[in-house]
Amino acid sequence: MNEGGAFPWHYDNPSRPNKRRLTMAVYLTDEWREEVGGEIVLWPFLGQPVKVQPSYNTVVLFKSDATLHKVLPVQSAVQCTRYCFTVWFDGFMTNTDEDQYLKVSHLQTSAIPLLRRSPLQRTLSRAVYEEEYRTALRDCFGDGSVAYKISLHEHNVRLAELLKNEKVRQFVDELKLYREDLCNTE
Repeated sequence: MNEGGAFPWHYDNPSRPNKRRLTMAVYLTDEWREEVGGEIVLWPFLGQPVKVQPSYNTVVLFKSDATLHKVLPVQSAVQCTRYCFTVWFDGFMTNTDEDQYLKVSHLQTSAIPLLRRSPLQRTLSRAVYEEEYRTALRDCFGDGSVAYKISLHEHNVRLAELLKNEKVRQFVDELKLYREDLCNTE
C-alpha cells in the first residue's frame, strides 16, 4: 500500500481516451521542510530532472501529455501533512494520431527535438528510463509488496511489447546513449 502519498514515474495523460492537456498542482503545506519529502520531480524527456518543493502557495503547471513526473513519499517519521490539490485542463486536440503513433521517421536522432516536446515521448519513455521506472515503483509501493509486483509486471509487459520491434529497440539504445552523453556534459 502506498502510505507516503507517492506516485511513481508517469504522465497525467497516458493516452486515449484521456483529454488532459495541462496539469496544475497547487501546494498549501504551511510549514514544509526538506526532511518531510513529498516533492514533485519533473523530468523533461532526455533532460535533467527538476525537483519542486511542495511549500505553501507553490503552483506547478506542466503539459499533462508530455511531462514525465513522480511524487516522492512523505517521510512518516516527520510530523507534517502535505496539502495539495490538482486541476486538469482538457484540450480539444489532445491524443491525436500524431501524438500517439510512432512512425519510422521518428526513429532517428534528427527527431529528438520533436520527441522532447511531443506527447510521442510517452511511447518511448518506459524503455529509455527503464531502470528509473522500476526503482520508482519499488520506492513507491515497497519491495516485495503485491502492488509492487503487479506494477512491475505491467511495466515489464509493456516494455517487452514495445521492444519487440527491432528498429524501436535500436532507437531506444541510441536515446539512452544520447541521454548518457547529455548527462556527462551538464
